[in-house]
Amino acid sequence: MIIRGANAFFVAGALCLTACGSDDSDDVADAGRNLARALELQGAWVSDCDAYGPLKLSGKAFSAFEPLRYKKKIAIYSDNACATQTAEVRYTGEYKIGNSDDLPRGLNRVDFTPKTLVVKPTSDEGAKALNALKLCGISDWKVDASRDVSQAAKKAGCLAEKLEVAQFDVYSLDDNKLKFGSTYLLGAPTKAENRPSQLNERVFQTTDKWE
Repeated sequence: MIIRGANAFFVAGALCLTACGSDDSDDVADAGRNLARALELQGAWVSDCDAYGPLKLSGKAFSAFEPLRYKKKIAIYSDNACATQTAEVRYTGEYKIGNSDDLPRGLNRVDFTPKTLVVKPTSDEGAKALNALKLCGISDWKVDASRDVSQAAKKAGCLAEKLEVAQFDVYSLDDNKLKFGSTYLLGAPTKAENRPSQLNERVFQTTDKWE
């Protein structure tokens, strides 16, 4: 993966603000390790297709990491092979990587805070389903019309991920394959003590295309 020099500069600067002025060599060492981990996440990633069996639905997740910020798209398909998209959900937010010494070997600490949420039905079937659910309090969803539901998503009952609430997760990057502890449909636990201690088997790989 190619990391642009400007991205590396800004990540380094942001992390340095928290540790470079410290007299504690451990703080500086932690900042260096966290910088390396942040840099390796930079770029766009796509997951494998995930089929939901008897529901005749499938899903795929796209994630893109920039310095301290991320965006995520969840694409929902009306088949078991991620062929015909019926709806999509897009989040943007902030993330930070912390000291992982207390985690099982191979796991890294990452915390996400989703900030915005946009939903779009991409087929008649998808629009009808969202209207039947009255998703986020809306009953007039239209095909290919994106709706910013960020305000509704700050409260419970919209989608699984509540905005402005920190999520505590883990990840591993090995041989250019990225895995997280949480599932992309539900997000990560919102209490630090419930941070996953093992990885979900869903694999993300780098992609040149962000949809």
